[in-house]
Amino acid sequence: MKNIRIRIVVMMFAVIAAVFAFTPSTLAAEDITLKLVNGDNKTASQWWAEGEYHLFAEGTAYQKAITPRYKITVGGKTYDSITDAKDIASNFTVSGTTKASKKGIFKITVTGKGDYVGKKASVYYKVNGAALMLEVEIDETSLYDGTDKDGNKVYFSEGETDGLAPKVKVISNEGNVTFDTKKDVTWYYVKKGAKVTYERDYNPWTDKSGSYETKVKDTDVLDDEVSVQDVIDPLTRKPYKGAESAVTTTKPSTQGDYFVAAVILGDDYYDPKVYVAELKIDEMAEDYVSYDISKATIYLKENAFVYTGKFAIPAIEKVMIGKRVLSEDDYNAFAYIGQAAGEYYVRIEGRGEYTGAKVLKYKVTPKSIATSTISVAAADQVKAWTGSAVKIPVTVKDGSKTLKEGLDYALSYKDNVNAGTATVTVTGMGNYSGELADIFTIKKPVLKYRAYVQKKSWLPWSVANVASSKESTMAGTTDNLRMETIQMQLSGVSGQIDYRAYVQTLGWTQWATTADTTTYAGTKGQSKRVEMIQLKATGEVASLYDIYYRAYSENFGWLGWAGNGDKAGTAGYAYKLEAFQVNFMPKGATFAPAKNSTVKAFYDKTKDGANPLQAE
Repeated sequence: MKNIRIRIVVMMFAVIAAVFAFTPSTLAAEDITLKLVNGDNKTASQWWAEGEYHLFAEGTAYQKAITPRYKITVGGKTYDSITDAKDIASNFTVSGTTKASKKGIFKITVTGKGDYVGKKASVYYKVNGAALMLEVEIDETSLYDGTDKDGNKVYFSEGETDGLAPKVKVISNEGNVTFDTKKDVTWYYVKKGAKVTYERDYNPWTDKSGSYETKVKDTDVLDDEVSVQDVIDPLTRKPYKGAESAVTTTKPSTQGDYFVAAVILGDDYYDPKVYVAELKIDEMAEDYVSYDISKATIYLKENAFVYTGKFAIPAIEKVMIGKRVLSEDDYNAFAYIGQAAGEYYVRIEGRGEYTGAKVLKYKVTPKSIATSTISVAAADQVKAWTGSAVKIPVTVKDGSKTLKEGLDYALSYKDNVNAGTATVTVTGMGNYSGELADIFTIKKPVLKYRAYVQKKSWLPWSVANVASSKESTMAGTTDNLRMETIQMQLSGVSGQIDYRAYVQTLGWTQWATTADTTTYAGTKGQSKRVEMIQLKATGEVASLYDIYYRAYSENFGWLGWAGNGDKAGTAGYAYKLEAFQVNFMPKGATFAPAKNSTVKAFYDKTKDGANPLQAE
């Protein structure tokens, strides 16, 4: 095995931007001229060339704004933007960018007023970015595996390293400038002495467009920092056409002299630059062996576990330095373990003649909740429709362990408003991932009611409207025939509706109930009229719905709406009921017919006197 020594020389170089001669453009109307002059409201050192300025670094700050000085000449008079500011404001309108806070090409336009109306002139100027004061540093401790018996720094070759991987960083001498070495800096490696023929753009900026105008072809030998800078375009952060083979991102893995180039991306204030450091790798003796565990390759038998609720402890399969496999006596292993899903660490420390340490990561990943079970109580598998979102309790188990909502999973619902089949989905969280789902049914309650009527016997069933302000179909007639008996049936919701009737000469009957479909309220075959009815709900139906009902009474016609146990009909008048209606509404919802009614649902002759209503 061949071993290599590294000698590193770090040099700092700042690209010196070429300053091109520039004559600012002027657009004059007859005898008005506008010209930029040296000087500025703050400092004259901003003037770089004619019509060209420079944002400059000063200590740990940069000049944040450029205010060009200009002179206006018209009709034999000259106005200076610094000394004659008031006169300029009186005689001219100055537009455009008179103060530039970032680099770029800007325009100032002067338009005459008063005696100078119709006269106009413009001038362009350029603001260059600040020159970065940086240096490139290579962390030489990253380039070798240790030292040989003579104290020389070496690293392994012959495929034992995947190319040299030096830790290179950019150091700023300006406290206000920071760099992300992955986003703001592009790194290139260049073999010293490479000969390239490349083509680059030459860009003398114009007063209007600043566009590229010419192409320059050149042949160069990359034997110093300047020549490396010449073949890399700082604007695109790529080598010029023809130099790609010599200037690459491939890290060197053999002996030789190299350059490491850092291409810095500019911004609104700083110009892009290329900085270069030298790197030299020499051959070493072949009998070197490293004893630094930090250079080892460590293999775990397993580096990812699925959550089980128990501690996950990784086993070490092999530790190698180069091609040598270490025994368990050469190192100690410490695991930072845990039960919950997350990331943990194994630390390998050298023992005996081995030194240094290395840390490896391993993970405990969430368990799929799809392997768990979800159960819904029988009472919750069919829920009553309410007009609002319906939710149900569920039990989720991982084996014998009951999982907790909000800790191990979250619940979500689909199609859980309208009657039909709804879905509840369990989504794992924390130590669980994935989804598990079940369905349940939402049913609208169905309340049927009918009347036993004089001369007609039982009439067909009517069905109560649910969650609608539309009045339900009546049971009975309005043909002056007495209603002798009523009967009701309820389905689609748990609970029951109890009902009774006040019968001529008999008074109130016993309560009948929808829970027993054979019961009814009233009489049959006795020719006795029903004068009042009363309905009340119990159980789930009472907690979810309000029940509204009204009666059609002899000589009164339709009375107002009663609800939830109130009386509907008359007392003391000996008037027969001829028909009745029933409506269902979700609890708390407004039933418009009841709200808007001005007629009472029940009249008592002892309190209300003679019939207060005109018979219909």
